[in-house]
Amino acid sequence: MKPRVVARSIALILLYALVGSGVAYVLTKAARSLLGAPPHLVVTPRYLFTASVLLVVAFALATWLVGVVLARWSWADLGWAPRRGFLREGGRGVMLGGGAAFLAVLLTILVAGATIEFRPEWSEEFRAAGPLALALLAAALVEELVFRGFPLRQTTYAFEGARWPAILLLSGAFGAAHLWNEHATPLGIVNIVLAGAWLSVSFLSVGGMALAWGVHFGWNFGLALLDTPVSGLALGLPMVVYHAGPHAWLDGGAFGPEGGLVATVAMGLGLAALLVGEGPGGEA
Repeated sequence: MKPRVVARSIALILLYALVGSGVAYVLTKAARSLLGAPPHLVVTPRYLFTASVLLVVAFALATWLVGVVLARWSWADLGWAPRRGFLREGGRGVMLGGGAAFLAVLLTILVAGATIEFRPEWSEEFRAAGPLALALLAAALVEELVFRGFPLRQTTYAFEGARWPAILLLSGAFGAAHLWNEHATPLGIVNIVLAGAWLSVSFLSVGGMALAWGVHFGWNFGLALLDTPVSGLALGLPMVVYHAGPHAWLDGGAFGPEGGLVATVAMGLGLAALLVGEGPGGEA
């Protein structure tokens, strides 16, 4: 690694974080009357969507100013022009992430003693899934902009194109950002780091931002549809009621499946499928 390149990359990433956080702070202050305060331990879809959209605007602006104007990356370099089409790659990601989420929940039922019961009026309450999907779609994009996107591309460049050091560094930061989530556990943080690696490989593949965003959303929405906590957050979908089993190390307990071995298995399989299919930067 060249010290000058590393120093410039660190400066650019810090500037990116500063611009994104600063703009987000200003926008959030301006929209405080819309946001209000979320109920304790329950993040409503309206609150999550509003807050996430503000953050998307802030970090999209930071991406343009720092990533495109100053660092001179193109939007294609930053993952926004996948060669097989944005919608196609996004859909592929949703299927991959959602499939892994459903596998994780299935494992909680089969091996960890968790249960799921559908409410009698579940068909009437299915409409609640729409606003939740929009909120999680925006929230997933926020984290992809912050932890993949420009920071991952610039870090990979600083490592002279070596992807795995950059992936491990940004995935570690992704895990650290969840340390203060409700009910976080050591295994849960390890699984978040694993998720970060999965999403980073997705971003650095031919699918780019579309694939990473789709995987992220598919995983979160798949868990939320079955009423399991998502990284410790209870999203309160009214259709079903999920009860964790007696072994938190297996099903994650109050943190949700991400806190247990079921997520390690499901996300590990998802990462392996992606690596076998194409690998970072390769072709499927």
